[in-house]
Amino acid sequence: MAKKNKLINQDRPDLIKRILAYLSPFKGLVVTVIILNTMFSVFSFLSIALVKPIFGTLFPTENLKEIEQVTNSGGGAFSWLSDKQEGFYQAVSDYVINDSSPESTLISLSVLLVSMFVIKNIFKYLGGVSKVRLSESVAKSIRDSVFKKIISLPIAFFSKNKSGQLMSVVTNDVNVMNASTVIVAVDTLREVMLVVLFLVLLLSISPYLTVMAFSTSIVSLLLLRLAIRFIQRYASRMQQAMADYTTAMQETISGIRVVKAYNAQENAGDSFTKQTWRYIRSAVKFKKIVLLIPSVNEVFAIVALCVVLYIGGTQVLVTHEMKSEDLMTFLFTLFSIMAPISKVFNLISKFEQGLVAAGRVFKVSDEVNNLPSGEKITESFESNIEFKEVDFA
Repeated sequence: MAKKNKLINQDRPDLIKRILAYLSPFKGLVVTVIILNTMFSVFSFLSIALVKPIFGTLFPTENLKEIEQVTNSGGGAFSWLSDKQEGFYQAVSDYVINDSSPESTLISLSVLLVSMFVIKNIFKYLGGVSKVRLSESVAKSIRDSVFKKIISLPIAFFSKNKSGQLMSVVTNDVNVMNASTVIVAVDTLREVMLVVLFLVLLLSISPYLTVMAFSTSIVSLLLLRLAIRFIQRYASRMQQAMADYTTAMQETISGIRVVKAYNAQENAGDSFTKQTWRYIRSAVKFKKIVLLIPSVNEVFAIVALCVVLYIGGTQVLVTHEMKSEDLMTFLFTLFSIMAPISKVFNLISKFEQGLVAAGRVFKVSDEVNNLPSGEKITESFESNIEFKEVDFA
């Protein structure tokens, strides 16, 4: 098993290239999915970025000297991000604030929020529909290609491989490969984009608090690296167990007359039960690892949130180095970034399962047909072709 996992790691770049090759006929659909998911990420980011203007409008803070000194100190690698953030805040404030009518300000804020979330969910819906269309199209392309390859192989190939195993490759493995690679790649792109946008917002508010918040991510990365080896092992066992019970089912049903004739229903049922039990054991072990990663990450994320709350609260209440709306925006953004980061970790583990399935699919696709073509050129032909000692039964 360790040897198989090592082989998967060595062939990883080649597997990824071959998987991506199936996307080339659907370039237009791929671009559409990327654009829609990008717009969804942007409006998700803007909906969180509105927290500061909302708090700044509802709970105005006096410009304390300490805050002005920190803000106007200039310099720093992220000073331009702070300028952009303040510019966005000012633009939203100019749009919604009506000094003569607080009610009008609240209505403008509500309209802005509702509009932002409506647009975001429109892009989410359209992106989801396009993703399903891309997923099913790619799955069909892979399945058709593998099936055509199988039926082109010689009889000797089918003597060495059980038909149930081949059926499992065309159905189960192709489904897992598609759902765990192509779709995972699309979802990962969207979640990574959200993480980057939220990270930019965090850095624009406070680079120091951002570094403190993400100091725990090193532990999460080490945990993920350790977990990937177990994920590959149990994913491989899952796919093999799935192929085994598919084989047992196919052989039993196709030979049901023989099974009935020998009164072997109980043996056939026991054999199928053992195969499905093997799959359950592997699936449970696989899920244990997959579910452990986000659980541990969430604990570290809450620790980071509490650290930021303490340090940021000190800067607001004691040293007056930060505005209260800045801290609230930072906390909202930090809480919002947890979900996409957790999803990225889950998608990475799911991607490993897809690579295992891809290895099984491409193993069939790479089978070489060594059967001679059967063509023979004769020098001459005189009268007739005669078959001797040929029997049919």
